[in-house]
Amino acid sequence: MTSPKVRDSLELPELQVIEEWVNLPEHTPGKFDQVNNPLMASESSSHFSNIDVSSTFHLANHLPFTPDLAILSHDRVYFYVSKKHLISSSSNHFGGLLEIPSPSSNIHTHQVTVEDSAQVLNVILHAVFNISCDVYHPTFEVIQHALRCMPAYGLDPATYLLPSFPLYPLLISCAATNPIHVYALAAQHGAVELAFHASSHLLSYELDTISDELAVQMGPLYLKKLFFMHIRRKEALKNILRITPHTHADLEGCTAKARHQLTNEWASAAMALDLRQDLPVHVIKGRLQIVAEKLDCKECIENVSKRVEEVGVAWSQIKCTI
Repeated sequence: MTSPKVRDSLELPELQVIEEWVNLPEHTPGKFDQVNNPLMASESSSHFSNIDVSSTFHLANHLPFTPDLAILSHDRVYFYVSKKHLISSSSNHFGGLLEIPSPSSNIHTHQVTVEDSAQVLNVILHAVFNISCDVYHPTFEVIQHALRCMPAYGLDPATYLLPSFPLYPLLISCAATNPIHVYALAAQHGAVELAFHASSHLLSYELDTISDELAVQMGPLYLKKLFFMHIRRKEALKNILRITPHTHADLEGCTAKARHQLTNEWASAAMALDLRQDLPVHVIKGRLQIVAEKLDCKECIENVSKRVEEVGVAWSQIKCTI
């Protein structure tokens, strides 16, 4: 993101023109507006034509603040927001655009121009004003770019990745289809809750395919957490399978030799399993239940079936997140 530009009200009449829109009927975003496009229908005035305005941040909308600042995106979309709120949310007066003038100055900033696109600025402003932008369905790439731009405006991306902010559920939905990149993003900003959730979708991820770029982004700590999640679950499955079914005392027709066969069959079935961290419960139970089919003793069969159920319960209780 390049340095934003600032103009003052002495140069631009746009704010006065747009103030005439206060009495316009409320805009109902159409399908085009809501699919990754932050625009409302273009408006025209006696001074301007084809003025594109945000369908959320416009003067006819009922927002919990009084707009006193127009932000113009690189692709010429207007966003009407509260200057006071932006200054209080930013550590550098929104990239130096909103420096408070000295008492001797009579110039007050009413419009600023930034180099970011409307899609990116839309995500940033929705986050800052704690408004959900899910109606626009921003892609993960747009959200990630918006977070990358935030520091230039004096905004801390980690703040807006907390569960209490509307970007969090958007990224949760992205994690279902793009978990490794959501995890890396969360790791980069120390967003523990988001990383925790994204990791649950990475049980089947081949860790040896992680690129150097992703590894650098997530850092050594969260990269280690991901590897240890896989290792921990594999070891847990081995330990669960080591416990063989209970054996009974000698019975007519079931000798110690026959019971030793049960133990050997169980060990063989366990070794034949592909001990993966993402192995489904039904696959494990199905393979182990075959042991019972090779037995004649009714009590041995019941003991195998009981142990198979215990294995399924134990495996389903193993932690499946970092």
